[in-house]
Parts: sequence; structure tokens; C-alpha cells
Amino acid sequence: MKYYALVERKGRGCPVGEMQGVVLDRFEENIKKISYGVMPWYAGRSGQGSIFPGEMFLISRDKLIAYDIRSSGAGPTFHIVSQGFFELLKDFSVPIKETQPIKIVNSKGRNIADKEYRIIIFDRNLYEDRNGVVGAGSTLVPNEYGGIFHIENISFKEGLERDFFKIKDITAEQDPIFCSERFFREAVKRNVVAGVEFSPVDEVNWVSTSSDNFLDFLASDSEPLLFIH
Repeated sequence: MKYYALVERKGRGCPVGEMQGVVLDRFEENIKKISYGVMPWYAGRSGQGSIFPGEMFLISRDKLIAYDIRSSGAGPTFHIVSQGFFELLKDFSVPIKETQPIKIVNSKGRNIADKEYRIIIFDRNLYEDRNGVVGAGSTLVPNEYGGIFHIENISFKEGLERDFFKIKDITAEQDPIFCSERFFREAVKRNVVAGVEFSPVDEVNWVSTSSDNFLDFLASDSEPLLFIH
């Protein structure tokens, strides 16, 4: 089966790069005074109780939000997904630890989203061990300590049944979400692909996404791939 890496795609209401906003459990007009990094959905603390206490807000500097999925960044602790994309995840039995509806507003509290959204935290079962999924001929290069790997090329084992997953111990510059052709086709059918490029894994220039090549990108006209982590 063909597999894809999810990459951010720029478009109307679909900004790319670092999320230009703050997620809080209440609306705040002056977010500069908020130490949001200690919030459990940023700090990655789960504990035994709920992570999201109730009503959630993404207070954004963007004028419009229309994408179907974005992550909180490299090594993400949460994702923002449209209701339609959330339904797709559920139908493919993607493991989700916790979810809550989220309002996307500007600094004045006005809605800037063109659809309904949810904030989600994936379950740890989203991650697969590389030895269980990576096919022959793949090249995953360990870092100097041997525990984190950089993808130079990748394929997946025949008979793999996972439709939406990540791989453990991949370097933060990459660490993409992978999906099957089944998932990709259904996403297109349901029109929940705003701001998402589904890049076939055998066509991705993996070497260009390494930290060693980042400065080369800054000095060229090329744009680095921004994976949806």
C-alpha cells in the first residue's frame, strides 16, 4: 500500500510554521501576562485526570483559520483539527487520549474560524516502533548518541495495516504523521484536506529536512518542508 507524510500547505486561512496563537481554558484579551507554557496541554503533563478542564480557546493573531489539522509544534503535545477531520480520525480508529471542542478567536474574542474545531491529544499508541513498520531498503541514520534517528529514505512493510501513525525516536525536524492511501483517499472524498499536502514517502526529499541542511535552505530560494508533527 502507498503511504504519505502529512506536510503543511499554505493557503487562505491556512498559515504554516509556528502556531500564531495561544491555547487557554478561558478568553484573555491580554495574553502577554499569561504563563501559558505551564498549562498541562503545553507542558505534556497528563496525570490521572482530564487535561482539558472545559471550554477551550485558541486566541490567534491570524485573521482567518480554515485548515483541517495543525500541531502545536515539533514534539507536539496537542493538535487542532476541524470537526470533519476529527470524524475521519474516529472512523479510522486513530487512538485519541483526550479531546474537547475549541473556539478560535482573535484578541477581541471574535470568531475567526470558518468551521468547528477540536483540540486533541493523541494516545501514545499512535507511535509505532520502527522495527515493526519500516520496510527493507529504508535508511534511518542514528544520531551520535544512537537513540534518535533521521530518515534518509523510507518505505513500509508489506501487509502493514496502520492508517494513521507516527514512528518512535525520529528527529524533531522530521517526526511526521504518516497515513495510508486509504486514509488519504477518504480525506479527499470528505474534503478535509485544507492546509494539508499528502506527500508520497518515496517522493519526499528527506535529506533536505535535516538540521545540517537548514541553513542551506535559508540561503536558497527553496522552502523547507514543514511536516505536520
